[in-house]
Amino acid sequence: MVAEGNKVAISVTTHGTNTGPLVGLPAFGRLETPVPPTGKSVTGSGMYIFTVSDGKIEKFAVELDQIGMLRQLAWTFTPPQSNIGTGIQA
Repeated sequence: MVAEGNKVAISVTTHGTNTGPLVGLPAFGRLETPVPPTGKSVTGSGMYIFTVSDGKIEKFAVELDQIGMLRQLAWTFTPPQSNIGTGIQA
């Protein structure tokens, strides 16, 4: 945990087991079809950043390594095709 001014940052590590289906991941194109549970254990990491005012949390932001977790569940990712150098405009 680190604090400076009205900001507090906390690094977190989570542990869990994938016991239910994964749904609602539109960024990975898998929104419509739930991915079945794997039963695999995973460890995740992340960062919470809090803004504090008068001793109360005013707002917070969360960054989680979702791709790292999904890779532990054997997901694979294919980067989008690049149009660089092909003369094709996006």
